[in-house]
Amino acid sequence: MKKLNFAFLLLVASCSAPEKKEMVLQGAYKRLSEILSDGKKDSVMQATQNKIYTVDHLIFAGIGSDFVNYFGFGEYSIDNGKVKERILLLSVDSVVNSTPTTYMLEITQSDKGFKQVIRDIQTASGVLTFTEEYESASLGKSSKLDGAWRGIKVQSVKNADTTIFAISQYKVYESGNFIYGHTYADSVGRNITGIGYGTFEVINDSTINETVTLSTYDKPGETFLVNVEWIDDSHYRQTVSHGDVTFVEEYERIVKKD
Repeated sequence: MKKLNFAFLLLVASCSAPEKKEMVLQGAYKRLSEILSDGKKDSVMQATQNKIYTVDHLIFAGIGSDFVNYFGFGEYSIDNGKVKERILLLSVDSVVNSTPTTYMLEITQSDKGFKQVIRDIQTASGVLTFTEEYESASLGKSSKLDGAWRGIKVQSVKNADTTIFAISQYKVYESGNFIYGHTYADSVGRNITGIGYGTFEVINDSTINETVTLSTYDKPGETFLVNVEWIDDSHYRQTVSHGDVTFVEEYERIVKKD
């Protein structure tokens, strides 16, 4: 009888134990707040930023209160509730870091988004802890464009003149949102960072509408008709006009290496 009761208690305990949900970050997010702490004082930062996680890549981009443009692109993994982000390229104004850097994030999810904490970040101001809160900006839409892309050819056409840019450019589509970031050297060799993000709507297989939320170049709310030409499943060409200048950009899908 005692054995039966013990077995019964085990059964009840196993049935009543809450099931641990696997963390899923894939989606688009808007940052609500950012706090930097040195252990003695908290500083509230004022910067507008969005972030996208695909299945295995991430990108974030924003413009600081000092009008500094910045973005980061990389890959991530989740293991036992810990998120490891490996940033492959970080560009902040004129400073570019292409040395892969790994960060461990403590992420707490909620129905509306998540909070992330990154500890022991070495900065010019000392060792800091970054705490950020995000809310979901996902629109519940999927498309063939969803994923991470690297720009392999970027050119502008104005009248009969074509200019090819030497530029490092990344663009990510996910859940009805997009983010791009690029960096290039100007005529005197100074690095320039440009970013943009917003939402997009698929019109048909060859056309999408992109609506700007924030951009280095365009006003919030501006909408652009983008022509999409698929070269193959891993390459596409987009054409979009800004006034009297047409930009033609070719992208290659980025696949995470094991």
